[in-house]
Amino acid sequence: MKRYKALLTEGRLTDDQIKKLLSTREEENSELQRLQRYYLGDNPGIMDRLISPGQNQVPVPYGRLLVTIVVGFMYKAGLISYASTQESEEANSYFDELERIFGENREAELNTELGKDQTIFGEAYELHYIDNDEGIDQFAKVPVFDFIPVYNYDIKPKLIAGIRYFRTAEVQHQSYHIEVYYADAIDYFDLIGAALRKTETKSHPYGQVPVVVYRNNEELKGDLEHIQKLIDSYDLLISTFLDDEQKFAEAILLIYGKYLDTETVEKLKKLRVIDGLRENDRLEYLTKDLTTSGRQDLLNIIRQEIHRQSLIPDMVDTSVLGQKSGEAFIYLFALFELLAGEKQSYFAQGLKKRIQLITSVMSYPKGSSVGNPDEIKINFTRNLPKNLVMYADMVSKLWGMVSKKTLLSQLPFIDNAETELEQLEEEEESEVDALQSAEEVLQLYKQQQPSGDQSA
Repeated sequence: MKRYKALLTEGRLTDDQIKKLLSTREEENSELQRLQRYYLGDNPGIMDRLISPGQNQVPVPYGRLLVTIVVGFMYKAGLISYASTQESEEANSYFDELERIFGENREAELNTELGKDQTIFGEAYELHYIDNDEGIDQFAKVPVFDFIPVYNYDIKPKLIAGIRYFRTAEVQHQSYHIEVYYADAIDYFDLIGAALRKTETKSHPYGQVPVVVYRNNEELKGDLEHIQKLIDSYDLLISTFLDDEQKFAEAILLIYGKYLDTETVEKLKKLRVIDGLRENDRLEYLTKDLTTSGRQDLLNIIRQEIHRQSLIPDMVDTSVLGQKSGEAFIYLFALFELLAGEKQSYFAQGLKKRIQLITSVMSYPKGSSVGNPDEIKINFTRNLPKNLVMYADMVSKLWGMVSKKTLLSQLPFIDNAETELEQLEEEEESEVDALQSAEEVLQLYKQQQPSGDQSA
């Protein structure tokens, strides 16, 4: 994606700036739509290719597979959680209210949607607004096709405006409804043809532009952009392979030494047999040999390169995930974690601003801050496949060297290490009590038996 920059005049964009930004974004949308097609499985590399009649166009939805792996690994609902770093009544009240607002806005599901846009397009946008009587902050994802973040020219560019636009039902002219979000207010416009008309201005309590931008990386590139040609090659190889299979099925039959009349040809087509051949007669198809194994090898090479260059592991291949040793498992996800770590750092910046915007609205009626957003800790958890053999091996090797609580907390099927330790202690005490009870019964039994040295 491009980074849009402008200079404000008296705190506002001029009409010409708004129209120019809109025009530039509409041009870029064609590339964004191209990226979306790779996610939807309508791969433009193969689908837009000029072909002859009878040729195949087979788009493999590889983009969807890769995006699904990333989103499931990082942004699945429940993988991002929050905690207050302070223990006080005021801090707890502030955190509880944040959690309530998160719940009303389906925050966990929204993170999944934002993570998907971030991965496909290189950026994702979240708009904050108030449209209820309670004055509670609302936030939602804005489609990348309908929004323009605008920055200034500082060394560290600052978001100075956000433009949301969408087409209206004007028949005679191309028309848009436009909303321009600033740090203090929202300006509303109608654009009909080349005429931009301001219709309304509304203030808001956020104190900054009520927009959160979730960047994917510094270059604002999606995770599919640099592997498009590899996906195209994969599609082309499969399509041409099917073309050759079809040609083989429709191959011309050559017959040497025998003439077939029309009746015999029709019989051959229907029954797929021919009789009456002499010793020197010969039949063969006019076609080229299909090197199936060679094509499969090439497909494997391209598939491996797709995952290698994207840093996203092949989750369909279970040969590595099924290893008894955890070393292969760890290596498989090492490069993936490099990608995830970069994406997480930018996503966390967006989540921090989300909390700031919510806090601004919470504090507005009181005229003073109700809490400190910096005291909210954001926790990211990875959705790793569970290699229980690896975890068991690790725990057994570290037993006696690391505390039991630390080791138990590493096991994916244990939710609370402290509770598990308490249960272990209770079981050990029960075993000791049972052993003591058994010994007491044995002693009592011995005492009740007659002595062996008594005379008759």
